[in-house]
Amino acid sequence: LVSILRSCTNIETIIMLSNGIRDDTVDNLVSSVRGNRQLTKLHLGHNNIGRAGCESIASLLEEPSCNLVTLDLISNPIDDECATALANVMKNNSKLESIVFPIRNTISRSAWDAFSKALCDTSSINDTYLSNHTLTSVGHRMPRHLNLLLSSNRGMNKKQVAMKK
Repeated sequence: LVSILRSCTNIETIIMLSNGIRDDTVDNLVSSVRGNRQLTKLHLGHNNIGRAGCESIASLLEEPSCNLVTLDLISNPIDDECATALANVMKNNSKLESIVFPIRNTISRSAWDAFSKALCDTSSINDTYLSNHTLTSVGHRMPRHLNLLLSSNRGMNKKQVAMKK
């Protein structure tokens, strides 16, 4: 599969639901799609992706050539470290619009706060302006303040969104 994904650079969507995917498989998957500018949707729900897998995915999201718009991780054992690894790359990612986390997640306030900081970093005016203005959804059961930030990103004019924040 990895060799096929490497050679098919026009794939837009990968759906690998309930395939028993573990962290090592995610690492191979990520290495096979690096540089694929056509890939916009990655559905990896109902697998066994943990911390190392999230770090591999985060490394993909950091790349300027990554054009993922949707990342589905529903029904995976996502914890604070997984969520924080993904949140930390969101400040510099201006393409991903949606991350789907497990409905019954175990993500604590500190990990949600990492997403809040990526969406609205109030360290300085410049940091606020450079915050992520494209992410509009992180799934279910999130704190109200995060939901408000995500809602504000749904505005079409990203400059106005930045000024509102």
